Amino acid sequence: EAGWAARLDRQFALARHALERIEREPRLHLTQPPASLTICFEVEGMGAPEVCARLHEEGAALLGYGVVRGRKVVRLVTVNPDMREADLDRLFDDILALAAIPSVRI
Repeated sequence: EAGWAARLDRQFALARHALERIEREPRLHLTQPPASLTICFEVEGMGAPEVCARLHEEGAALLGYGVVRGRKVVRLVTVNPDMREADLDRLFDDILALAAIPSVRI
């Protein structure tokens, strides 16, 4: 049981890391405070469906999107036990690069 608790604590720590990164980036907008491991956010200058599709096309990440309060938002769920903070930072760097220059592939 201690192993599961540690694993869950780790996933919540990753969710907090993602949340802190979103809050530091002026082009990323948190949709609502997360209540679990799911963080919903918007990317200034690019819609959620396009962000998710482009990340998938480039092989950078497989993220989904959903609707929160009538807005399409990117949904990041931190449930991968192999994920590290560096992986999340790279993901956000890729997202910001897409939004800054949508015609350039990453």
